[in-house]
Amino acid sequence: MLGCKSGVKNLLSERFPSLIVWHCANHRLELSVGLAQLTSDTTTLIERLRQWEMEAMEEEEEMSSQNDGTRKKKNKPGDGFSANNLFSREEESEIETEQIPAVDYECGEEEEREDYEKESNEQRDILVEDDLNNNRIEYKSGVQEWPDGSCYKGEFSFDLKLGYGEFAWDNGERYIGQFYKDHRHGKGVYFWPNGSRFTGSFYLNRKEGYGTMEFTDGKRFQGLYKADERFGPGIETYPDDRQDVGLWHRNHIIKLCTEIHEHFTISDFPELNIYFDSESKERYISEESTSMWDLNEEKDPFFYRFKRLLLNDDNYTLPANMYIYSIDADNLPLTQSFLKEFDFQYFKKRKHTASEKPWHVTNTTAILVKMQKNIYKYRHCQNEIDGDVNAIIKGNRYGFAPKGPKELIAEELIEKSAEGDYKRVYEILRDNLAHPDIADMSGYTALAAAALNYQEDIINLLLDCGANVNKCSDEGLSTLSMCVIHYFPAEGFHPNIAERNIFIKELEDVLEEMSKESVQSEISQLSEASTNATTPVSVEALSFSVEKTEFVPDEEIKSSDETDNGEKGSGTICGIYNYKIKISPETMHHGAVVLSQHMLQTHSYPDTGDSVHQEGTLRKMAASLTEQKKRMSIIKVLLRRGADPNISNIPMHVLFFAVKAADAEAVCILLEAGARTDIRLPTRLRGVAPLHIAAALPCVEGIVITELLLHAAADPDVRAEDEKDKFRLDKIPTKFDISESVSFMKMNNETGPPKHYYKECTIVPEEGGRTPLHIACEREDNLTNAGKVIHHLLNHNANPNVLWSGHSPLSLAIASGNEQAVAELLAGGADPNLPLSQSLASALCAIINPAYEQNGTLATKIALIDSLIAAGAEMLMPITLIDECRTAVGTVVDYAYFKYYQDKRLLHTPLHSLSPVERDTYAFRRKMLDFLSDRLRGCVIEKEKQWDEEELRKIKIAADYLKYGPKMLNLGFIVNFPPNIWGM
Repeated sequence: MLGCKSGVKNLLSERFPSLIVWHCANHRLELSVGLAQLTSDTTTLIERLRQWEMEAMEEEEEMSSQNDGTRKKKNKPGDGFSANNLFSREEESEIETEQIPAVDYECGEEEEREDYEKESNEQRDILVEDDLNNNRIEYKSGVQEWPDGSCYKGEFSFDLKLGYGEFAWDNGERYIGQFYKDHRHGKGVYFWPNGSRFTGSFYLNRKEGYGTMEFTDGKRFQGLYKADERFGPGIETYPDDRQDVGLWHRNHIIKLCTEIHEHFTISDFPELNIYFDSESKERYISEESTSMWDLNEEKDPFFYRFKRLLLNDDNYTLPANMYIYSIDADNLPLTQSFLKEFDFQYFKKRKHTASEKPWHVTNTTAILVKMQKNIYKYRHCQNEIDGDVNAIIKGNRYGFAPKGPKELIAEELIEKSAEGDYKRVYEILRDNLAHPDIADMSGYTALAAAALNYQEDIINLLLDCGANVNKCSDEGLSTLSMCVIHYFPAEGFHPNIAERNIFIKELEDVLEEMSKESVQSEISQLSEASTNATTPVSVEALSFSVEKTEFVPDEEIKSSDETDNGEKGSGTICGIYNYKIKISPETMHHGAVVLSQHMLQTHSYPDTGDSVHQEGTLRKMAASLTEQKKRMSIIKVLLRRGADPNISNIPMHVLFFAVKAADAEAVCILLEAGARTDIRLPTRLRGVAPLHIAAALPCVEGIVITELLLHAAADPDVRAEDEKDKFRLDKIPTKFDISESVSFMKMNNETGPPKHYYKECTIVPEEGGRTPLHIACEREDNLTNAGKVIHHLLNHNANPNVLWSGHSPLSLAIASGNEQAVAELLAGGADPNLPLSQSLASALCAIINPAYEQNGTLATKIALIDSLIAAGAEMLMPITLIDECRTAVGTVVDYAYFKYYQDKRLLHTPLHSLSPVERDTYAFRRKMLDFLSDRLRGCVIEKEKQWDEEELRKIKIAADYLKYGPKMLNLGFIVNFPPNIWGM
């Protein structure tokens, strides 16, 4: 190489097309050879990248042609895209060299110039393909250099780095792989000067997807990346062949593939399965990209038209062709079309089958949802690493090497948090040895372990170090919901009529599905669990047991230390005999409260252990109270540190537990923490809201809880999803079963009273599910408390003129015999003339309905009729009577005759043959008919007094001219008036 006439340039250019040569090669010999050496390595790597890409494409095509039910074969170690394939040991140690043949140094300048011009005019083979927008991409090779010493050698298109190439920085770092529009995008290898190397996928200049990171100390990490960080399943292997396996976030495992002993699970509470609705709460991961902003013009009070342009229309988001002069993907907004184009370039060789099953969201925590979406996005790239990714996702550690140090410390953090070892937990978190949000394979976190074991100082330490107080387990349970489930056992729920239909139906289903053997086995399991459980017996159960044993005959009860001869035993209490003492439950509870306060002050409860179950009733009650107080203290700590009471709805929202247990204090605490009041039970459970249950609670706390919910902006007219259910008294047949009988009263399609005699109701009632007013008016347990609940609902503008199962709240109060509720409803705007559906007619007709006549005496019902009339009820309002093919329109008196004529027994049996109860019923109905007839006549007379005397005289004269008319039924009203009046 002695100059431009030597001919060496031609030979090198033929061998190395990408080589940069100078015509004067006087002192460039070593440099030229070095560049040729580097270019040889790069060319070899690029050829292997292209070869791997073709093999991956062929493999995908073969798998797509197979049956949909077949699975991918597990890759053997070394298969796929890895650093071992790209750089074999032979290639790393030796570089092939070829001898350059002899050169004729006597070639003339003219010949050299001709050869140079010929080479410049040669057209190289150009690779051509199309992008997402069908733009023709033509790959050309070239070199680009920067003043700081950085250099790129590889393929170009659109005047951008696009294709395969090598980029070397002045600090010694180097990347060899795929580029797209000046971004490292695709498969590649990144080298560091210290010898570390990453082999895998890149997305917009960052490590993203599956890859392998090799360190100089011998460690190797294989797993999923996102934005240059570990984010998903991964395996870190150490030189001694130990492995840390799990789901990673940055440099820590956040979810193990092993299970912690005594972790919390909802399956330990089978009594709550009735509230669990897995189908309606399942979430799936999809590939559809959604807008970053949810633009809702109706709900956005500050909506402007320019918001439609932001991130929805790429033409207005960024300047056209901005990628030519700016590739700042970290700070500029990434529009949908931009991401779609880069995704197409990355996944264009990956074919997704249409029959692929959707992926379930296994954990609803925000960061884990993002991680699951990242795993789903690269689900077809799992064969790019050696480990079994699916096993890690499912939490199966079988088949991996022994546990590494990070796994062992993560397990230790959860265990020490449960034990309350503050010093060790502090050391682990201080030295950043484990993530504070570490969880086992079921999602049981260190925070949950500390909370369930009453370790308040550990809770604060974990939260101070960055633990997520709202992180949920794979069952969807947050730490707060776990504590609430323990604090409110199902046996402490108060029975209420809001859920009566639910439990009746569920009980029938359970009895049909479970055999006698399974019932006996479950009973034995529950009895064993109750005797071996660490949770003390509830105070209510102990109080009940005390109340039951209070009336035992007054006999001396010998202690366990006393012999049959009456001698003293050798127990701890020597010299004292035990005698039975009658103690009321109130006294026992008061003593337990005092003892529990002492146990909290001395911190002696945790040391008692199983000995609590061997103590007396008072100590058991005190232990239960102590534990409940500690649980409530933990709940308050979690809420104060930001726990969201709405984050978990498994098995139901925590507010439901407090409402069903009638704990007004807990309800107040949860509402102050932001608990929502518009939550519901699943549709399968009739969609009951907290306000429905509060209105149905029979105790005094129900009034307080109802008021708290209403002050927290609960909807007073919220409807349950039970519009197809029937009122209890309408479903239960009466004693004489007259509900479906045919009436023996004659009907000839009468048209009813004229419009002059009554005022029509202008309200068109809406029919649907039960409202809290319906439930409160339906109550029969405590009428006084029910009346107070109705008063609170009406004060918050509850609508009393809605229907459920044909009933208004007023008719339900009448059917239940609650006079106070009737008075509250009438004062609150209930319309007594509201038309009811399903043959119920009106509120007046509900008083005389035989199905409800058992609730109340004759005097009570007469008083109800008077109160309704005083509130504006129309005795002359038309009532439609339908019996098979016969129809007539009459009044409330006609309705009474129609219903009573359905009772064949009382209608056709002589009085002396009736039983005493039947005679009382007969007398009751006769007196009711007499009273209604008298009130009807009085109402007609009052109406006529309001008319003009001259107009009334003309009506009577016109009636005298009529000699014939339709034969009127003796329905109480019709018999007293001439027939021509009905035609007016």
